[in-house]
Amino acid sequence: MDSDRLHGQQRCSLFRRFDGCRFLVAFACSIPIAEMVPPFVVLDGLNSASNVGQVLRTAYHLGVNSVIVSPGAWSCLNGRACRVSMGWFYRMSFHVARPLSKAIQELKQLGVCLYVAENQFSQPVAPHQPHGDRKWAFGYWQ
Repeated sequence: MDSDRLHGQQRCSLFRRFDGCRFLVAFACSIPIAEMVPPFVVLDGLNSASNVGQVLRTAYHLGVNSVIVSPGAWSCLNGRACRVSMGWFYRMSFHVARPLSKAIQELKQLGVCLYVAENQFSQPVAPHQPHGDRKWAFGYWQ
């Protein structure tokens, strides 16, 4: 298994040649949070590859390239998620958080402001301050 660079992001790939036909299989690799660039999106509680792909596509177009996922959401990062994300999946960096609470603490230590979406909330999200600061993370927890 070779480690390649694809669009500036670390990816793992398997490349083989069979009778003049070439096949390439690419999949995301988990990298340390310290190597990722804010802003972040944190995924937990998603169990549908289509939903994960939609979130990744939207996040990428909002300028998010760093994704932290729980083991459950990591299992949804498959061909279907890539298809739904329209390929933007391959331009993102991923970190599998085992456990997720440890990754959240690491983000806090890095000075990242966390915004969380949930079904029931007590306070609306206010604009991020200072304006233009990209040290933030958005996540959905159940």
